[in-house]
Amino acid sequence: GIYADMDILPIRNVDPLLYALDLPENDDKQMLVAETYNLGLTNALFASVPNSTILHRFVREELPTHTSPLHGFEVFVPHFAVLLSTGPTRLWMYLNRGHRREILTLNPAGWG
Repeated sequence: GIYADMDILPIRNVDPLLYALDLPENDDKQMLVAETYNLGLTNALFASVPNSTILHRFVREELPTHTSPLHGFEVFVPHFAVLLSTGPTRLWMYLNRGHRREILTLNPAGWG
């Protein structure tokens, strides 16, 4: 499947993005994750193979442990609380902790 933020407007068919995960040379890849020019990986656009263990672990194990990333100060800086709990920073941190070999990255020039 594929996920895209509401402010992303595809200008061509996105099927080729999904086909990349089906290529024989990408048998060990579970996700396709977009990169930005300045911040690295982002959760604004990503795709995964069915039953992806990386995505399953992220949603079921990683996210629930970070509901209060600023230890009570979330009310003062809610934007950073989102970035660190469920936003792009949390996904970036998770994928960079040993999962980079299991993902394909989408160059910023190819999506944004």
